[in-house]
Amino acid sequence: MSSIADNIRKFRVYRGMTQQQVADALELDRSTYCYYESGRINPDVRTLFSLAEVFDVDCEELLESESSANLAFADDNTKNYEDDFEEFEPELELSESEKNLVFGFRAVSYDSKKQILDIINKEIELE
Repeated sequence: MSSIADNIRKFRVYRGMTQQQVADALELDRSTYCYYESGRINPDVRTLFSLAEVFDVDCEELLESESSANLAFADDNTKNYEDDFEEFEPELELSESEKNLVFGFRAVSYDSKKQILDIINKEIELE
């Protein structure tokens, strides 16, 4: 069973945000936000609503069990390419342009990420 802390962390990572970025969006100290993710303290109702807004989810999704919370990620129409990397060496190194792409991807909004992934998925399907 997943906790609120686990769900908060999963949504943050899924959105490609750092703890500092979320803390800034909530106008909190990073240490306070870290306590939420570690389960040391639970966010109050107002903070839960703010977290839901930052992650673009319903509050219920932050409170749901692990199996239900994972459905939110499965609903996204992006392909998971993790299994495709098994054929590569474990020491897969990124070129400078690939690193820039990853850093840029992490910096853009969730909507922009969806658009980028849609473009990549369409290009791959054409090959």
